[in-house]
This record gives sequence, structure tokens and C-alpha cells, in this order.
Amino acid sequence: MIRPTGDTQAVTGRLRTAIASIDPNLPVEIETMDSLVDSTVSSPRFRTVLLASLAALAVILTAVGIYGVMSYFVGERTREIGIRMALGARKEEVLRLFLGKGIVLTASGLLIGSTAAAPLMRVLSTLLFGVSATDPLTYGTASVVLQVGCR
Repeated sequence: MIRPTGDTQAVTGRLRTAIASIDPNLPVEIETMDSLVDSTVSSPRFRTVLLASLAALAVILTAVGIYGVMSYFVGERTREIGIRMALGARKEEVLRLFLGKGIVLTASGLLIGSTAAAPLMRVLSTLLFGVSATDPLTYGTASVVLQVGCR
């Protein structure tokens, strides 16, 4: 292992020449520390990027799903909303009715998802560093992010 101070290619050439002068049949494999580190961490980096992309896709699909369900729910009750407003209900009361329904749907989905994720986290625990597979802080943070993000 050497630490060159100048151009790496020039040092590599001189090193190959010096080794060949000692034993021309000696196989020489020269690799920089950057390429060695890159090849070492490329597989975990790829898995991390892949899992992060799939997680982002899951959050987007969740938000679209909640939006679709709520849109359908509101569309089905359009006449009821009109009757409530005609009888004197304020906008805040009608909004509270539908937001409450959305919160109940989101909370039930989070409960079901967290329960289903627990066994799957055992499989993914090899990819986690510094976090246990059943870390309550991680589950809580994910739940809060989904609750806030889907409103």
C-alpha cells in the first residue's frame, strides 16, 4: 500500500516498472483506495437506494390511495353535504366530519401496516445499522410522517 502525493497514474506506471525490473513474471494488480472503497460499498449502497426508492413509491401510493378513498367518500355524500349546509351547518363542521373519517382510515391503515411490517423487518434487519427491527421510535416517526403527509 502506498500513498502517492502526485498524479496517481504516473506513480502507478513507475510502480509497475519497478516491480517488473525485480520480477517480470510477477502479476501486478494496482487499485486505488477510492475504487476499493467504491467496490466494497456499492452493493449495500444499491440496496439502500433501492429500498429508499420503494419506500418513497409506497408513500406516494398511500397518499394517492387515501386521496382516492376520501374523494369517493365525499362524492358519495354530496347530497348529504348540500342538505347539511342548507340546514345551517358551517363549513368547519362538514370539514371536521370528513377529516375525522380520513384520520380513522389513515390510523387503521397504519395499525394494519405496522402489524404486517413487524415480521418483514426481521428479514430487512441485516440492512439496518444502529436500529433494531422493532424500534418503536422508527415506527412512531413513520406513522407521524404518514399522518401529516396525507392530510
